[in-house]
Amino acid sequence: MDNNKNIDMTSDDFEHIDLILVSHGPFDHVGDTAKLAKKHKCAVVCPDDVKMLLIDGGVPREQITMVCWGLVTKVGNISIKTIENHHRSLVTLKSGMIVSCPPVCFVITLEDGTRIYNSGDTAIFSDMKLQGQLYRPHIGLMNVTGDFEMDPQYSCAEMSPYEAALATQWLGLDTVLCCHYIRRDDPDIAEYMGYINDINRNAAGASAIKAVALEPGGWYEYSCPGASL
Repeated sequence: MDNNKNIDMTSDDFEHIDLILVSHGPFDHVGDTAKLAKKHKCAVVCPDDVKMLLIDGGVPREQITMVCWGLVTKVGNISIKTIENHHRSLVTLKSGMIVSCPPVCFVITLEDGTRIYNSGDTAIFSDMKLQGQLYRPHIGLMNVTGDFEMDPQYSCAEMSPYEAALATQWLGLDTVLCCHYIRRDDPDIAEYMGYINDINRNAAGASAIKAVALEPGGWYEYSCPGASL
């Protein structure tokens, strides 16, 4: 946030932070984590390479919980299940050493039972159907486009809009917050929304999926009926 010309806020705008989850090591996901963790003395849940990067940046070890696929950790009354992510993660320490380990996705269960899926920039894979059956997430943070201003050599992100819509359907999400874009008017977002509309039209009476794309700093209030079940 502190080095992002596309937003009008910085990490100093947060009054209090209890918990930070980091799915993998690239700068657009680690961001200002070390600064925030030290300032707010909050818990951080992340893979091993990110843990080493944060320790390298002065974050106390006792604030960091390392996770890998399958592990569940609890912070207060929030439960965090770490699941498979088809992507990559690597970081560079101050010494120049490069550290890599598998990235992660999260299923976060809140105090009222609401389950949140965080995609962590995964590519699509068929076991997302199994993840949907196992964890039954209500709302998802889904990477539906790519940062092509930063990576102009790529013509498609980790998931294309169609792949992201299919993954949304496989996971059984009822609400999606679109992620991994720079501007709200990105044509990939419009394409993704179109596929979601197609899914809803063909849903044969099933509840419609709601897809939301926020402006930087925007808020979305979510209430899940029956989340405590």
